[in-house]
Amino acid sequence: MSDRTTAACAGLLRDDAGPAPDDTTMAVTAGAGRPVRVRSTVAPATDAARERLARGQAALLSALVEGGPVPAGFDPVRIRATGRALAAKRAAVVARVAPELPVILGAGYRPAFTAYAMANPLCGGGYRRDALAFAEHLLSLPRDAGGPERAVRRRLAEWWAERAGPEPLPTGRLRRALVRLKHRTALGVRRPGTVLRPPAALRPGASTV
Repeated sequence: MSDRTTAACAGLLRDDAGPAPDDTTMAVTAGAGRPVRVRSTVAPATDAARERLARGQAALLSALVEGGPVPAGFDPVRIRATGRALAAKRAAVVARVAPELPVILGAGYRPAFTAYAMANPLCGGGYRRDALAFAEHLLSLPRDAGGPERAVRRRLAEWWAERAGPEPLPTGRLRRALVRLKHRTALGVRRPGTVLRPPAALRPGASTV
């Protein structure tokens, strides 16, 4: 969850602990009707009040991004609607960084990702890692529990495997290199006494740029 989203969520929370410590300037009227500025210092909140506020903020964030219980004093309908809006925005960002996912999943991408996002907050690693985690989540589901059908599951597994390694080759280049290697192996295109070598893209230490 970004700092901006955290701040926006925290802003929805009622501060039962009272105002935060601050110096407040007030205008009062003197005997002649002339305004006089007087500085007044608000007493700092107690540690117990701060702890209570922190717990409330954590509960609100959990309700928004994890589908947790809605804290008392908040409208459940509004909280759930806000949570769905945050999940939809997250789905749009993931679709931009991993455009193959909407292509593979078709119309099922958005509802599937929204359901995933409502139960799984954005973790470290950014949105690319979020895309991989979403694919892992779908692949872990059986068909009768919302998992993808066989053809979609196969394409999704291939997509995940191509990107889950430490330094995967670009998809198109990897596929072309494998096809060339398979073709050369099948035809036996080599001179007598020579050793068949893989394409340069697949050799150890080859640049992936």
